[in-house]
Amino acid sequence: MRSLIFLFLASISLGQPLAWPPGYFNARSATDPSKPQPQSEVKDLKITATHQSIGMEWNIEGDTDHDAKCAVSYRVVGKEKWLEAMPLMRVDSAGWYDTQRAERPFNMLAGSVMFLQPGAAYELKLSLSDPDNAKPVEQVQRIRTKPWPAFKPLRSLHVMPGNGGGDGSREKPFLGLKDALAAAKPGDMFLLRAGNYGAANLELSGEAGKADTETDTTRYIGFKSAGSVPAVFEQIRPRGNHLWFEGLSLKKGESPNGLRPDGACENVVVKRCTFRDFHYSIWLNKDCRGWHIADNDIVGDTVKGLSGECVELGHSSGHTVCYNRMDRSADGVSYPHADCDIFGNDILNMSDDPVEPDYGYANIRIWGNRMHGFTGITFQPMYCGPWYLVRNHCISQGNVFKLRVQDRFVCVNNTLAAYGTAVPHAHGMLTSFSRNNIWMHLGGSEMLWSCAAPEPEKYRSYNVKYVVFDSPVANWKTDVDYDGFEFSAATVSRKIGKPTPWLWLNQRFSDFASLRLLHSTLRSTDR
Repeated sequence: MRSLIFLFLASISLGQPLAWPPGYFNARSATDPSKPQPQSEVKDLKITATHQSIGMEWNIEGDTDHDAKCAVSYRVVGKEKWLEAMPLMRVDSAGWYDTQRAERPFNMLAGSVMFLQPGAAYELKLSLSDPDNAKPVEQVQRIRTKPWPAFKPLRSLHVMPGNGGGDGSREKPFLGLKDALAAAKPGDMFLLRAGNYGAANLELSGEAGKADTETDTTRYIGFKSAGSVPAVFEQIRPRGNHLWFEGLSLKKGESPNGLRPDGACENVVVKRCTFRDFHYSIWLNKDCRGWHIADNDIVGDTVKGLSGECVELGHSSGHTVCYNRMDRSADGVSYPHADCDIFGNDILNMSDDPVEPDYGYANIRIWGNRMHGFTGITFQPMYCGPWYLVRNHCISQGNVFKLRVQDRFVCVNNTLAAYGTAVPHAHGMLTSFSRNNIWMHLGGSEMLWSCAAPEPEKYRSYNVKYVVFDSPVANWKTDVDYDGFEFSAATVSRKIGKPTPWLWLNQRFSDFASLRLLHSTLRSTDR
């Protein structure tokens, strides 16, 4: 059994922020540290909640030396004890990729409180401090997490395939969906008997529940398989809010898309459904909000290639994607915009990326997933942070992380294994808070982490496709420590006599002391 070698990365962590390197991907440049620094001025505070997380973005002005901090504590309303959460992360970013730009430059402290109780009311205490300010700023805010979806139908109506007739009773079910939809009211559950319902356009909405409640009081309109043999659809095109789909079987017909909303759809529950052989099994658009996609079995149509999605979130926000099985597609979950939770999923046999948060903004949270694909998680690009990667298990044929343009992210307690170089362009890890991850090399290349600028003296600018990479040097964003590396399989070409897990600025390092010395040298010249 290979030995696991733990190397402590405290030398990369910085006690003091550094001036930004020229050309770095940020909106502002630091001032001269020898002169008085601009104070932080707080602006608007945005707080959002999913079932188990609360996201915060506290916009500020000033603080060009990036030493402002924001402590976070929280408690359930009515409890006496405050609990400490991870501090907000300092974000100063204007993300871009090729000719595309983020919606604006971001100057803020942002982050999440995770692993909360669904439907619980919480108090948040935010304490923002800046050594350049006379006194800290404190706010206490209250917000309730979203209750876990629950549906208690007011009416249960029966449906079976057909061309009209019936009254929805058990004895005389509606024959086909046309008459059923005409009779639909908020709170109705349609119990669909076995058979093929073809492609269905559903233009109807349920009714929103009461705000600030512990349990879900939404009056959904629901569609559920009635027995052990599921109702079959070739496609579902909903247009409306507060809908519930449960236990349905979607099988590819003429369209390559399975469940694809038409226009804005809010608060839709998709649970315990099966999807088979679609190119895009679930495909949302940018106007969708607050979907709950859970416990589904999704098998796509892609064995190899870069096209095809199990769950395409379409640059929309506020979703929960959890406990799904996904198989045989290019990507598992793609394009969350902001404030999304992706957890507890088995994402297997992806020909491209198991989780692809590309073009995403703050508070995308990815935890407890098992992933297998050509890569693992992509940053192509990250418009602003933070993102959270916690307790995931990933085995990659190529790279674990596809770092292109990245801002702040939290990477904690993951097990990450790759046949190729686990992290090319590994200087992107220097924008992270990284703790207690295990990086394993499976023998398909010579390196675990690689930062291969053309020449050490020209490291400030080198091009890869649409991105100009620069500054593989620890800076004010860097907090990397206590990761473990297993790299005994790294030497596969036999061109070198011992494993060299790190390639940094075209220099090979088999021991961490040498890499640490390089970083110390670069940091001293970067001031």
